[in-house]
Amino acid sequence: MDSSIIENNIAWASGYFDVIKNSTISKNYRGVMQGFTLINCVVDSNVERGIYMNTGSVWNCTIRYNGVGIFWGNPVTINNCIIKGNQTGIETAINNTITNCVIDSNLIGIDNGSQYNSGYNNINNCQIRYNGTGIFDQPDAGSSITQNYIEYNGIGIDLKQPDSIFCNKICYSSSYDLKYSSNINTNCVANNYWCTPDSASTQVVIYDAHDNVSVGIVNYMPIDSTCYLGNPNSMNEIENSSFAVFPNPSTGNFTINSSEKISSVAVMNMLGEKIYSENYSFVNFRIDLSSQSNGIYFIQIRTDKGIATQKLVLQK
Repeated sequence: MDSSIIENNIAWASGYFDVIKNSTISKNYRGVMQGFTLINCVVDSNVERGIYMNTGSVWNCTIRYNGVGIFWGNPVTINNCIIKGNQTGIETAINNTITNCVIDSNLIGIDNGSQYNSGYNNINNCQIRYNGTGIFDQPDAGSSITQNYIEYNGIGIDLKQPDSIFCNKICYSSSYDLKYSSNINTNCVANNYWCTPDSASTQVVIYDAHDNVSVGIVNYMPIDSTCYLGNPNSMNEIENSSFAVFPNPSTGNFTINSSEKISSVAVMNMLGEKIYSENYSFVNFRIDLSSQSNGIYFIQIRTDKGIATQKLVLQK
């Protein structure tokens, strides 16, 4: 099915389609159902659910203003999509993979392991932001949540039991970055970054036994402030990258030298704030950060092959 309009229907457009591409699925009570591949589509303003999938994949689609954007699946792959303004962006069941997506301004971004059927899901390399709850992680979800930017939500992750959550940036929630409600003590959120200057500040953004004695203690150490930096704009981290920073430690003036032509460079502080950025088309150049305070910073370069990150120490 190519370049079609499915609009103003009450029941599902149902069937095991091969591919639906370049289509608009809009203003239905229920959009499309069953197993298919959806490519370059807009799924817009469907009252109950935009997509109800038993199996299949969704690529490069915009899914917005629905009751539930994408519902269920076993398995379903969702890649490089914009999922915005839904009551629930994605409601998963089992064996779903969600990668390279922007999940923005939904009441619930991802209902992970929904009440109907929970199972193992992968959520990787997504920007999950401005949702009421970024990820609502159900009991027995059994998921891997890695290298995501989970920012500016009401609650970043609402976690019902220990899960595999590492190498994410989880920051700036208006309530809690992590709300934990199991009575089991856990270290399942070690190696994430919370945009906090010290452990006391980190504890404030995590809801656990310190806030409610009926739930378990969350051990969030060690904090990893570098691994999530490989994520912006869904670009791959360069393996065995050969770019050098010297001198390092530096008093503020230093040189970057790369084996690949660099298209852009950025420097972040320990809070993840970008303090310097520039576009380049060179393999080496000098940067002056002498106005910055002593401390640890992270230099990120971007080339045709991807991105790479190195630590910089300012010491005057």
